[in-house]
Amino acid sequence: MFEYVSKIILSIKQHLESSGVLINIDCDSDIEIVTNTRALYEVVVNLIFNAILHAYKQQGGTIDIHIHRLKEGISLIVEDYGSGIDAENLKHIFEPFFYNKTWCRWNWLGA
Repeated sequence: MFEYVSKIILSIKQHLESSGVLINIDCDSDIEIVTNTRALYEVVVNLIFNAILHAYKQQGGTIDIHIHRLKEGISLIVEDYGSGIDAENLKHIFEPFFYNKTWCRWNWLGA
């Protein structure tokens, strides 16, 4: 799992460098999963790009990715330390395809 997430990060290296974002990966050793790798890629990339665009407003920062074993399955957490979600938008975060009309050349969650 660590290797796959590292490859995802490498695939968006140019975006990370231009936005000044540093990514740390904290992963339990030897986690292997059977999944749709394209779907996992989309989820991780969209969470990272949302943090770059909204949490850090493309001004740089740190994103930590935590991957840990659970009794059944794994936990994947993508954590940023940015400004947070505006109260007006917070009530909509679980609505499919919701976005705050900020133009972005990348995908957003739900898209």
